[in-house]
Amino acid sequence: MLKAMVFIDGSWLYRARETLRKKIGDPKLTIDYAKLPQILAERLGEQLGASEVDLVRTYFFASIPDNVAPEDINEVEEQQDFYTG
Repeated sequence: MLKAMVFIDGSWLYRARETLRKKIGDPKLTIDYAKLPQILAERLGEQLGASEVDLVRTYFFASIPDNVAPEDINEVEEQQDFYTG
């Protein structure tokens, strides 16, 4: 059995949503973030030929700008809503 930890870069994921929607061709695409670690672990197992993957831990990390220009405040608030939503 393969043991795995998953590291998710929340800042990248937030910024990549529109690109993913365009690539898949679905402007309303949503991601089930609760399922994401298990799906990633399953794909890892497939790529490495492991019959089972024990997902030991998931780390979600992100950053939010603290010192922003007034014209960027709305975008920072949207990003904060993404993390807390």
